[in-house]
Amino acid sequence: EHENLRAALFWLLAQARGGSEQSKQQAEQALRFCTALSWFWSIRGYSREGQNFLEQALALRESVGVPVKARALYTAADLAFLLDDTERTEKLGSESLHLFRELGDKAGMADGLFLLGINAWARGRYTLARPQLGEAANLYQEMGERWKRGRCLTQLARISTMQCEYEQAQELLEQSLALYRALGDKERLGWVLYLQARLLFLSGRDIAAVSNLTEQSLTLLQEIDNPWERAYPLVLLGQITLRKDDQARARDLFEESRSAFKEVGDQSGMADALVGLASVATMQGDFVAARDLYQESFLILQRIQYKELIPSCLEGLAAVATEQGELVWAAHLWGTAEVLREAIGTPIPLVYRTGYQQAIAAARSQLGEEDFATAWAQGRSMGPEQAMVVRTTQQPANGE
Repeated sequence: EHENLRAALFWLLAQARGGSEQSKQQAEQALRFCTALSWFWSIRGYSREGQNFLEQALALRESVGVPVKARALYTAADLAFLLDDTERTEKLGSESLHLFRELGDKAGMADGLFLLGINAWARGRYTLARPQLGEAANLYQEMGERWKRGRCLTQLARISTMQCEYEQAQELLEQSLALYRALGDKERLGWVLYLQARLLFLSGRDIAAVSNLTEQSLTLLQEIDNPWERAYPLVLLGQITLRKDDQARARDLFEESRSAFKEVGDQSGMADALVGLASVATMQGDFVAARDLYQESFLILQRIQYKELIPSCLEGLAAVATEQGELVWAAHLWGTAEVLREAIGTPIPLVYRTGYQQAIAAARSQLGEEDFATAWAQGRSMGPEQAMVVRTTQQPANGE
């Protein structure tokens, strides 16, 4: 059937380029067809193919009716987001939202706001994401769309978690759980349980409770056979296992999650799994491997502009640099990470603060208070890519 769908789309697009009155109708049919196929493309791992077809169809959108055009633009933005193309998502999503507002289409407006909100979240623009997600949640509530409103609450909870607003995050997740329990949606329940477990882990709560929630999440996601979403709890389980000092098991969990993320093309998930593997290598004293893994993760994060995880990556690499005696570089990395956290509004999670402070204290004592402070200040003036360059001697902050 997949080949038949491709053939039908190729034929429609060819006919739509003819320039006749009938071609205009076929351009609209092509956009409708692409929009209808979006779910198939996303769940079967054909997002790139879907994006290519939609781009071709959207090039012919001039004569297409506004409602069809708006929905097709939204669909293209959604596929771009799945492919970690945040700039394209913002461009197409903003265009679709503008058209939905012109039409007074509440459902379209809510969908567009949600997509732009999670895209802003992925880019570390929380001050933009919060009002977009909040407006979307209100629109969904007006329309009685409980499932979609739950997604907004869940995403707002993720932002609150990263900003260490743990009580607010817990309240939002409890609301989401109540909605999905009432709807009997196992997939969303599994996802929210994972986010609750992650919140408890990052806030340094009881590790047994964290493990229990994570296992519940994995069980639900296993029942619905969703290897992609299941990969996220696996990363968390790896982090929990590493805290228990079971390094071999943690490594296996991170590797399993990385394979799942790679299979579906989830770049941010892969970067998260790589950070986990780097943490294992650090604990095992394999600093060369840890450094390579952090750098691999950083390259992915920079490419997709996923800013939420970049500070953690830089901080982990700084700890490795300290172990390797590259103290100036370590201070640069910490200084850069600090500026990024300030800009995004994401303090270091409670669970990692002790290790962070200990690593800094070790580097400061070896380098000396004054030199360490100078190198840290230099790092604060650098961008992430500049800070990633190894610097073994002091340099003026202006780079001269």
